[in-house]
Amino acid sequence: MNVKSYVAVLVLFSAVFFSACDLETLEKEPIADFTYTPKHPKVGDSVKFISQSEHDFLFLWNFGDNEMSDQANPKHAYKTDGNYTVSLVVTAINGKTSTKEIKLTVLPKED
Repeated sequence: MNVKSYVAVLVLFSAVFFSACDLETLEKEPIADFTYTPKHPKVGDSVKFISQSEHDFLFLWNFGDNEMSDQANPKHAYKTDGNYTVSLVVTAINGKTSTKEIKLTVLPKED
């Protein structure tokens, strides 16, 4: 695709996208919120994080163990027990952000 075609596609996409959004939607503040399951995870368990955010467009999860995700509802398994700070940053279409952090305790795996 040449530069002119790329620009034309970008302009067309922008026109269609922004015509579908009203100004009220564009001005809304995002609200980061999430839950997770299981409530008492053990080492190796697949923990599902579920975004309950409002007015979100982009997601950035930090699981507190140097692992991250940009999925809306990621799954993550911890390799060691301990206390972790999990954070979710959501970005709205207007570029505004909101963050929620929680403390998560991962229990040792039972033998």
